[in-house]
Amino acid sequence: MSGADQRALASATRPSPLVLGLLASAAAWFGLIAVSASWASPLQHGALAHAGSPAWGAVALAAGWALMIVAMMLPASAPLLALFGRLTAARRDRTLLLAIVVGAYLGLWLAIGAAMHLGDLGVDGVADRWGWLGAHEGAIVAAALAVAGLYQLSPLKRRCAARCRSPEGFIRRHWHGRSARAESWRLALDHAAACVGCCWALMLVMFAAGVGSLLLMAGLTVVMVAEKTHELGRRLSTPVAIALLAGAVAAALAA
Repeated sequence: MSGADQRALASATRPSPLVLGLLASAAAWFGLIAVSASWASPLQHGALAHAGSPAWGAVALAAGWALMIVAMMLPASAPLLALFGRLTAARRDRTLLLAIVVGAYLGLWLAIGAAMHLGDLGVDGVADRWGWLGAHEGAIVAAALAVAGLYQLSPLKRRCAARCRSPEGFIRRHWHGRSARAESWRLALDHAAACVGCCWALMLVMFAAGVGSLLLMAGLTVVMVAEKTHELGRRLSTPVAIALLAGAVAAALAA
């Protein structure tokens, strides 16, 4: 068998980035199910307080958030991963470049998760010191739902979602093949920034309502995947916004 035939055979039998991404997402969902069943789940509010040490609590929360991002965000990034995989299929460093794209994407979301966790701890601290808020925690949920509902209707949300639905745009903007590693970093960070711009408010709802809810995670995943990968996502923004705002009113009345 010639060298060209061997390379073609290896390419044909190698799992695609799309398949690998979906398998990683499925594995993360199984991990979340297992973790959520634990009494010491790092996905629950108060996990830092019961972690034994701040360092261990931070590690546990980071691991839980990483599982969530792999489970929820990789499916929405599947079109870009598939396109990037085809683009780099003939390169010897294709695996490294794919790792750079996935690593940079997850890294930015980990940073966003750290900021959200710090904000969540800050809100909990305010609730502990402010008696009214501590007695009406539903007001926090109502505020998060209202912010997410209003953001669904914002021009920035629409622009970010539209960019995510056009993965070719990221390739055209950043990929020239001259400095593959640097271009992979820039492509991934640009895509991650658009993804954060599209989804941060929906993820905020999880922190307010409790990130340990697998049903909430699944529902938000369906919404985010549709918004970022399908034209149906254009028509979802208003119904989702109405549902979120209605939830905010209900939570405020309950509080």
